[in-house]
Amino acid sequence: MGFRHSADLPKSPLPNAALLGWQLVSDADDMNFTSYEANVPYGSTVCLQSPGDGMTHIYYCISGEGTCLFADDGTKYSLQRKHLVALSSGLSCNLTISSPNGMRLFVVYCKDKSDSNIRVMRSFQDILGTDRDIDFGGGYSRRLLLKSDGFLVGFCITSINPGAAIKMQYRNHLEACYYYTGGKATYSFDDEKVAVETKIDDANGTMMIMNKHDKHTLTVNATENAECISLFYPVIDGKEIHHFSEDGYSSY
Repeated sequence: MGFRHSADLPKSPLPNAALLGWQLVSDADDMNFTSYEANVPYGSTVCLQSPGDGMTHIYYCISGEGTCLFADDGTKYSLQRKHLVALSSGLSCNLTISSPNGMRLFVVYCKDKSDSNIRVMRSFQDILGTDRDIDFGGGYSRRLLLKSDGFLVGFCITSINPGAAIKMQYRNHLEACYYYTGGKATYSFDDEKVAVETKIDDANGTMMIMNKHDKHTLTVNATENAECISLFYPVIDGKEIHHFSEDGYSSY
């Protein structure tokens, strides 16, 4: 297990040095992917590209607005709050920020699955009410990237109900969860006898890392739901559901 509060981290260039921010998951965590939060200032244009070595690059807009212009075919895409752009290593785009407060951008790098060029542009709204919108018993999992999309890492937006107290252990996947908005959540890592509470404000969040198939109990305060970005390796196929019981840990 591990955790990082972005407010406690130094700001530094990402592997794509056009972006500046905080490293939330590192190679040393043995998750098979890395992740970051980057701040992109108003009026700037940055190239979103693979950092090299056959790496896919994935971007999720936490806040702000901008336009992506793709180098391969001139396509334009409006990147707004709760929109995702996922690109294989051979694709890139220029992102221009139009929102006065800039953009909070969540970034993931992971190895490419194949040599083919894959581009996924999808919003949170696109999947509401579809078979990617899953009630898992303690909240909702909105699955933006699944195995069928052609990437090796699964990307979900998970909303946990107010007052939830759920026990989980991912025996077949590694999971990292970035809490960036909503109510406070506490992770109790049972084997380590450690409890970690999220620290969230308008500019910061908390990353929880389950890199050893850790048993953990997740509790949320009773007044508001908590929302996080959930990353799974290997990628989930979309059929997974939880089975909660009073004495066991639910797993995919």
